[in-house]
Amino acid sequence: MLTTLMLFSCEKKTASNANASFKVYGNCEMCKKTIETSLEVEGIASANWDQNTKIMSVAYDSTKINEEKLHKLIAGSGYDTEKETASTD
Repeated sequence: MLTTLMLFSCEKKTASNANASFKVYGNCEMCKKTIETSLEVEGIASANWDQNTKIMSVAYDSTKINEEKLHKLIAGSGYDTEKETASTD
C-alpha cells in the first residue's frame, strides 16, 4: 500500500496538448516568417501561418501557454489577429 502511494506522488504532470486556429492579418513571406517566429517560445510545439487564407494553426501545451497569450505574442510582433490589435508604433 505504501509503495502504491509513493508511486502516485512521484508522477509528473503531463503536457496537455491543445490546438488553435485563427486569423492573422499579414501579406507576404516576410510576414509569415515574423508571425511564425513570434511563437517560438516554450510551450508551443508548432506554428504555421497560411499566407493565402491568413489562418494561423498552432499546437501548444495548454499547461504552459493559453490562446490569449498566442494572440498577444503575434500582436507584439506587429500583426493584428482576430482578438488582438498590434501597436501602431
